[in-house]
Amino acid sequence: MHTQQPVQHSLEELYRAVEDMCLQNMAERLYDRLQNECERHIDSSLDALTHQTHNSLAFLELMRGCWSAHCDEMHTLRSVFLYLDRTYVMQTPGKKSLWQSGIQIFRTHLTRRPEVCVRVRNGLLLLIEKERMGDQIDRSLLHALLRMLYDLSMYPQHFEQHFLEATNAFYRKEAAALLEVRINQVSYTASVLYIKCLSYIKCLTIKCLTVSHNLSQSQLCQSLTAHFSPHIISCRTARRTGMLPPHHWMLPPHHRMLLLLNL
Repeated sequence: MHTQQPVQHSLEELYRAVEDMCLQNMAERLYDRLQNECERHIDSSLDALTHQTHNSLAFLELMRGCWSAHCDEMHTLRSVFLYLDRTYVMQTPGKKSLWQSGIQIFRTHLTRRPEVCVRVRNGLLLLIEKERMGDQIDRSLLHALLRMLYDLSMYPQHFEQHFLEATNAFYRKEAAALLEVRINQVSYTASVLYIKCLSYIKCLTIKCLTVSHNLSQSQLCQSLTAHFSPHIISCRTARRTGMLPPHHWMLPPHHRMLLLLNL
């Protein structure tokens, strides 16, 4: 099954063979040998990824293929060893089901390879950044790998915090650029009007115009803060309560300055 090679026996025949071995008090030995074989195969599969292509997108595709193959293989093994799963495993304290055991083994060997985890995380963040910049990306690839991290219980530690930091930095940078453009526009308009006023407004009034110009910049920032405050509070609450879904990088255009104001 691990080598994707055809076998001479049907799945039903293999199931009956497993059942006979369990009835012959060989369940413990069968379970241990199956665990060892899964360990060896998963270790070999992940080791093959270590020195693969330097292209981020290609590497993510390889990672998706590795995870998808693992899930398919575990489903097949589960159907063949179903009798073992429902008798020996359920009746023996401390023994995990074949599916849970496969998840644990995959997670253990993946975390032993931090370079693979880093490449997966950086590749995912790169895809998200490209989409934020308006590029078309493979969302199914993004969804599959984020789901993998979630199923492996690696999402909070290995992705979420890095994602929030990258999101914060992105929107702070974007908002700073937008604010600078808007403030420059206001300053330019005020300067043009100020020059025009010099030809017919009294000096005392000119001083008031200067104060008014400075106040206009302050009021602009205050109005932006007031506009986004309800959204900021909402997002802060969502983040504290863990209600943000894996795809929460997608924000409406008019909310793009939320995360820059200390979200």
